[in-house]
Amino acid sequence: MNGIVKKGTMEYKGYTATFEWLQDENCYDGEVQDVTGTVGFTAYTLEEACKAFMEILDFHLEESAKDGLEPRLPKTKLPVTA
Repeated sequence: MNGIVKKGTMEYKGYTATFEWLQDENCYDGEVQDVTGTVGFTAYTLEEACKAFMEILDFHLEESAKDGLEPRLPKTKLPVTA
């Protein structure tokens, strides 16, 4: 297990993904937080996991726009209400 990150988070465009190393499958499994539906990714290296997160989030946001749906804003970008 030397050099393998077991769990963590990544940020991209204000969105966060959580990921974990699945020892039995020998891969990273991740999920984008604060989006409508389940948006997940799988990769064999941490570098691939980062790339997969960015690609799947971009795809999700593009598809939401094509469908005329407003994507959920990440928590850090929610408007302040009085």
